[in-house]
Amino acid sequence: MKTNKLHIVILLMTAQILSAQNLGSIVYEAEVLYKKTKPSLVFPKSKNLLPSQHFYSELDTAKNINFWESELKRIESSQYKKDIGLVFKANAHYNFRNGFDEDTQNFNIGRVRAELEWNILKSGYTYNRTKSKRLENEMQILKYKSLQEERELMRRQFRIDYTYAINLENISFFTRFLAFENEYFDYLNKLYFKKYIKRERLIKVSHQINILKNQIEVLQKQNQILKDSVSPRYLSMEKLPFLQLHIDSLSLQTPFNGLELKKENIELQHKAINDLNLSFYVQETFNQLRNGHRFFPSVGIRFRAPIRFNHRKKIIETKKKIVVAQEIDKSVGKYNRLITLTSGYNEKLRDLQHQFKNWEFVEERIRILSVLKSELKNDETGTLLLELLEEEFKILENTIQLKRQLYTTLSHVYELTEITDIHSLVTPVQFGDINQGKQFAIQYSKNYSTNFQIQFLKAKGCKEVEVLEGNIRLQKALEKAKMPYKKVKNITYQLIEKAIQRELTEIQLKP
Repeated sequence: MKTNKLHIVILLMTAQILSAQNLGSIVYEAEVLYKKTKPSLVFPKSKNLLPSQHFYSELDTAKNINFWESELKRIESSQYKKDIGLVFKANAHYNFRNGFDEDTQNFNIGRVRAELEWNILKSGYTYNRTKSKRLENEMQILKYKSLQEERELMRRQFRIDYTYAINLENISFFTRFLAFENEYFDYLNKLYFKKYIKRERLIKVSHQINILKNQIEVLQKQNQILKDSVSPRYLSMEKLPFLQLHIDSLSLQTPFNGLELKKENIELQHKAINDLNLSFYVQETFNQLRNGHRFFPSVGIRFRAPIRFNHRKKIIETKKKIVVAQEIDKSVGKYNRLITLTSGYNEKLRDLQHQFKNWEFVEERIRILSVLKSELKNDETGTLLLELLEEEFKILENTIQLKRQLYTTLSHVYELTEITDIHSLVTPVQFGDINQGKQFAIQYSKNYSTNFQIQFLKAKGCKEVEVLEGNIRLQKALEKAKMPYKKVKNITYQLIEKAIQRELTEIQLKP
């Protein structure tokens, strides 16, 4: 009987030892995964801008419809200038039955008439000069529109370029994220097999793995479609910087809008002489008669004027008012669009700053857990560290998505403005430091060593710590650790010991 009890005790002890060994190997796997993954997780700060030509470049004029329309107007204007209004007319008439001509009192077999007419007003010399001037004005208006069209085409090309580059960045990031999630899933699977965690955590990570695989596949297909249209310099670009708008330097394209030229064209279109027709002509008539032929040279003048009530001035003034109202409407629309774009940009920039704050909080949490783990030798912190790494991956995923939205807004703002150098419009985003202003006090503690408290202060990002004037040994320890401090008679800041206890409470660890 005693032998059986002894065997049972031995079996239980063996099971505990094996369980401890298995748990120890799992903890080691978590530590290895953490050390392998953490160095690659860096928040994407950038102090440098890309060269101007990496943002926008001149496009082939063959892609600009307004350019060719403007060229057509130039050719037509030149043609009208060379047209002085000469018109040649000719007609021939043949009578099969020799019709009797009362004017000549003879039978007319056939007639040929040739005429050279010089139109002075309508459809002639003056009209052609007016038409040429109108076409020149339209050509100038089209040149302005051509610049706008060019900026729109540049924006579209830029969108293709930055989409391709950000997709490359996303694919690289998602690949690293997927590799981490696969190893993290294996780690959680072992914990679940040992009944240390619930099944919901495995399902959540598995769902994330499927999402990442689908996203990588979609981005790769999209880049495959875009590759032929991407500018060569973007084909190998791995990362674009975060950019911030200079709101004060924004100005719309207002120096020239063609309003005065449009008004001038209205006046040219409704000139008083446009309805009058005046021409001179020289005519030669040849008649073939039964008993011979005759020539009839002649010169003449033609004039035609419509008889009607004329509201020409009212029509001109009304059309001018319509043109002015259209330009005002366009200008207001541009300002409204610019306001919408800049407001949306500021919201995205604020979201980006929030992501950076979340990153800083997680980084601080990781530093604190690392210090606690080294001091307390607790296994649970390893799992918490991996959870925080997964959270950092998700923060970086959000930042890349925000980068895409920021570049989209930036491209639309650039299209609306008259700026040629993009560097005068943007600067790198400056991310704030949330660790400033954290203040703690330090004393000797029965539970925590001085060195541990100092390391915890550094992990918290503390810039200065309070210490009592009479505590010389603690001051020397702070000086040795290069930790700034100030001497006080009475402590006013929170004791670092209480902060440590609060952290332990949050992760449910006991000292």
